[in-house]
Amino acid sequence: LYFYNASIGEKSKLKDINLKINYKDSVCFVGDEDYKIEEVFNVLSKKSLVSVGCVFLDDKNISDINQPSFNKTVASVTPNEQFFNISIFENLYLVCQSKNKITKEIKILGLNEIINSYDDQFNTIINETVSSKHKFFLGLARAYLSDAKIINIYKCPDSLSKSERELLRSMLKYINKKCTMICYFNQEQFPEIFDEIYFIENSKIKMNKLSKNANNNIRN
Repeated sequence: LYFYNASIGEKSKLKDINLKINYKDSVCFVGDEDYKIEEVFNVLSKKSLVSVGCVFLDDKNISDINQPSFNKTVASVTPNEQFFNISIFENLYLVCQSKNKITKEIKILGLNEIINSYDDQFNTIINETVSSKHKFFLGLARAYLSDAKIINIYKCPDSLSKSERELLRSMLKYINKKCTMICYFNQEQFPEIFDEIYFIENSKIKMNKLSKNANNNIRN
């Protein structure tokens, strides 16, 4: 994934972005206001396009990739995850047609406790019973099970408990073993997880000086 002389956003007005995100990198964009990270997220979710320059995905201009192909490559997760009004298992089965894989990965991801907290467990009708926080965690699992090459994670639910934050930390670490992971937060979180952390400040994207590729991945 590569930004080439790209300009983004009507509010943040990010200009002359040149940065590369390698396969299986874990990257976090940090902005103290929602619009700063949302505008980057929207470009990398193909909800909007750069105003100048290009963003390349697998050497193809992202604007030239059709939506079905893009959706197979990139999965996005937000605190307001949307599901079909069917069971937890049926929603996951839509992206992964293997019962054994679903049950195995859900266990590894640490979600059995959440699912078992509902009387009907995997058979729970998700939109009738499951809380928004739990939908977020199940959305992460769904994105992981979809076999997308890139998972975009826009923010996380407010007021996570200590145990929920630890669950999120462990899920992010596990997810990143398989694919590229890009997170968008209002403040720096879980810095030990990320290969690169980019701060959005004054119309610029700046790399954390401690990032291991700070001198190679970005020019502004």
